[in-house]
Amino acid sequence: MSPDLFQAKISRNPKVAWQKIEDKIVAVHPEKRRIHIIYDSGVSIWEALAKPKRFEEIVDFILEDYEVGENIVNKDVGNFLKVLKDKELISLEE
Repeated sequence: MSPDLFQAKISRNPKVAWQKIEDKIVAVHPEKRRIHIIYDSGVSIWEALAKPKRFEEIVDFILEDYEVGENIVNKDVGNFLKVLKDKELISLEE
């Protein structure tokens, strides 16, 4: 059974090559042969994952940079991480 997104340590998938170009992240999953472009607050989330973090640590990181309510950040970060997980751009550990 895979770890729960909200309880696990979340990290960038080490197989994914990526580069920051201007104000966006370009990520390439070699096995999927797909290019993904990450914009806006997604870039901040990706940068927060320079070291593995738990969901609440990522939310706190985003709250430091954006003047948005915690409920909105929780929802948006959760949705974005689910997309990254589905695209296999992040890894989850217990």
